[in-house]
Amino acid sequence: MKSEGRSKKFLVTDDDSNKPLRRALFFGVLTVLGVAVVGTIIAGIVVGKPGVWGALMGAATAGVFTMITVIVGLATKNLSPNALFGVVMGSWIIKVFLLIGVLLVLKGLDFYDRPSFGIVLVVSLVAILIAETLGVKNTKVPYVQTRS
Repeated sequence: MKSEGRSKKFLVTDDDSNKPLRRALFFGVLTVLGVAVVGTIIAGIVVGKPGVWGALMGAATAGVFTMITVIVGLATKNLSPNALFGVVMGSWIIKVFLLIGVLLVLKGLDFYDRPSFGIVLVVSLVAILIAETLGVKNTKVPYVQTRS
């Protein structure tokens, strides 16, 4: 009987290894939607239509910026750690340049409220990072599973 237990093969299941990132994506999307709704309502009441546009654009910018990293991580999960690091860092650098470009384009426009944009952007980023961290941290993933 003892030798039978030792001869079992163990493997990590693909579905289990994706679970933390899938949960981070799920909670991140829920969080950015929640912040967008609350921020839009508050900015709409305080500032009016420009505040609504600023809040929506701030939440969208934060959501796209953070969710791309999770999506890239899910898409490249089968790469070696070095390749995965390179792809994630490369996507991050591209996102930074795109963000700078978007901010430069928005700088010249006046249809949105800049404080609403900035406040909702920062609140969204912080809230998304907390939600993603808790989503990953609280995910129960077995290290190994017995092969049947």
